[in-house]
Parts: sequence; structure tokens; C-alpha cells
Amino acid sequence: MDIDVAIIEDYRLYNHSGMAAAQQAGSYLETPRLLGLLEYWAYHNGVDLTWQMARDTAAYKEDVLVARNILRKQGNRYYLQGEKTNDHIRSALKHLHRWLAKNEYKAYFIDGLTYSDRTCH
Repeated sequence: MDIDVAIIEDYRLYNHSGMAAAQQAGSYLETPRLLGLLEYWAYHNGVDLTWQMARDTAAYKEDVLVARNILRKQGNRYYLQGEKTNDHIRSALKHLHRWLAKNEYKAYFIDGLTYSDRTCH
């Protein structure tokens, strides 16, 4: 599989109410270690990296993705291509659609399927 770009949710350690950096004392810091590994992999494979913060996807709530026929809602669950999704899958999808909008892509190709803003799977 040829990969041109990887979109990665960035990670920052904050020290404010509810998110005290002191809580990370003694932690193995798996997230920044994994991000470093991905950055190394991308560099050695000629893959461009795009970093986005979690807040960058605020415009892509689930209801927006449903209205654009990207997700399908059934009860309180969301489906992509007929498969039930979870928060992580939907977060990745939001980051992808933010990148697509920022780069003015109208259609894209993933895993042998072509998608657009008006395609529901």
C-alpha cells in the first residue's frame, strides 16, 4: 500500500485543573513514544505528516458526518460502511475530513473504495 500522508492527532501534556501534569509522574508515556515511532517511520518512508489537535475536529460532530452521508446513525450507534464504529474510529474519520476540507479534496480513495462528501457506506 502506498501512503502519501499520515494524519496524526497531536499530544500535549497540560498542567491545569483536571489535567495535572503531575498525574503523569511515573508514567511510561506511551502516547508520545508511539508518536515518535510514527514520526520515525514516516521520515524513513517518505510519508508527509499532518499534525492536528483534538480540538481541530470540533466542526465535524457526528451529526455533521451523518448529514453528509458519511456515517449512518441507527438508534444511538453510528455505522461506517455498515460496520459499527467507536469513538476512536469516529475521531480518525473527523481528522481525515478536516484534512480533506483543508486541502480542498472532493473525493478520496481508501482501501479500494472511493468516497466523497455525498457517499454513504
